[in-house]
Amino acid sequence: MSGLEIRQIPVLNDNYVYLIHDSESGKTACVDPAVAAPVVDAAQSAGWRISHILVTHPHFDHIGGIGEIVAAYGAEVYASTDDLAHIPQGTHGVGQGDTVQLGAYEAKVL
Repeated sequence: MSGLEIRQIPVLNDNYVYLIHDSESGKTACVDPAVAAPVVDAAQSAGWRISHILVTHPHFDHIGGIGEIVAAYGAEVYASTDDLAHIPQGTHGVGQGDTVQLGAYEAKVL
């Protein structure tokens, strides 16, 4: 399969983490990793390496797995510049209108 693939991973009792994979570049983003184990398992079973972590906000059920995923993959962590101080291992602050590149794909920050 080529192009962009998205997988939804159920975590905790009522939450989801998303993996977004660009098959051409091999880059994979993880969105709001509440916990690490099921996310790492899903990435490994797909043969993907997580290169980016995208955080929408700093609630525990969106950031709990960041440290383990960074340790496993060395992923870069993107979050709002306003929240970056509250994001474990945050590496890139972004704001309205900025973009984040994932291989050939570009996500615009709203």
